[in-house]
Amino acid sequence: MIKVEIVADSINQQKDRIISMVLTYPRIIHAEMLTHRMFSRNASSSRAVPVKKMIEAVRNNTFCPMEFQKAHTGMQGSEYFTGKDKEECRQLWLETAEFALNQAEKMLQKGISKQIINRILEPYQYYTVLITGSKEGWENFFKLRNSVYVFGSNTEAPKIWYSKKDAIKDFPEWENRNDLFWQMLNKGQAEIHMMCLSEKIYDAIQESKPTVLQEGEWHIPFEDRMDSRKIYEDVLNQNIDYSISVKFYKEFIEAKVKISTAMAARTSYTVVGDEKEVDYAKMIELHDKLIEMRHSSPFEHCARTMSDNEYEEFIKGRFEVTHSESDYDDLGEFPDSAKGWCYNLKGFIPYRYMIDNKIKI
Repeated sequence: MIKVEIVADSINQQKDRIISMVLTYPRIIHAEMLTHRMFSRNASSSRAVPVKKMIEAVRNNTFCPMEFQKAHTGMQGSEYFTGKDKEECRQLWLETAEFALNQAEKMLQKGISKQIINRILEPYQYYTVLITGSKEGWENFFKLRNSVYVFGSNTEAPKIWYSKKDAIKDFPEWENRNDLFWQMLNKGQAEIHMMCLSEKIYDAIQESKPTVLQEGEWHIPFEDRMDSRKIYEDVLNQNIDYSISVKFYKEFIEAKVKISTAMAARTSYTVVGDEKEVDYAKMIELHDKLIEMRHSSPFEHCARTMSDNEYEEFIKGRFEVTHSESDYDDLGEFPDSAKGWCYNLKGFIPYRYMIDNKIKI
């Protein structure tokens, strides 16, 4: 049930790439995801979801570990329960989930707050998170969290892959191998569900084709789910004929950015795309309320491409210019790796930066 869906993938003229995706993964690994500070996130909230809805979600889709490692020292083990022993491990886990669900129902009848009850169900939940990050952030994530499949580790030239799909290209007969086979090949040091998530993200990015954006254009998550005609009619109070759409293009893009920001905020208590009827006017109202409340994280997913001047002006870190630095482009220049950084994104200016500095779209 670990899922990855890319909702925006953009690349600028300097070849900087940023990617937004909706992830579904076990709640138990969320704390580890939070350690990656180069990412912008909005996640579903245990405090926001009604208890009945949470109980139903856990009953219908209970998280159970994909494998059960045997007790070991250190962070990572290598031996797994199999056969009957594995089934007994699964049963023990599911029994604890059922007990938690029963207790949650009793606490609900007692009238206890959802922000308390839902906490005892978190180990058995799947979690939905919207994440946006630059290519550099994702590469660092893969380095720390990805699967590392090694074949022929005792030879002078072992084969190494970071995805099952890449390994199967070399050995097509492995396509029908079971999970245990892959776990035994996997020498990665992250938690097994985190490695599964990382590998799915890796595959999704490898298979995705980014949209090329020109200077001043916007990276807008969920843009392909928006009804342009409805935005013109309900938000701009205009028809969508060609002449008018050109005249109101700036206002149209601004509306899309605001709607996308509201969609990001709504991941805390709903699934984007599941709404029976989309009310863009109310989403604009939610956007404005977020600014008023200083609830800033949803503003971190939309981003505008930098101009050439902005790319030179936005510098990450502190560098002392010397005559001996070999990685400078020219004498007195900052290295390319330092240029174009605004907050946690490279080559793009996050909408949050513009809000924080009162810059108009």
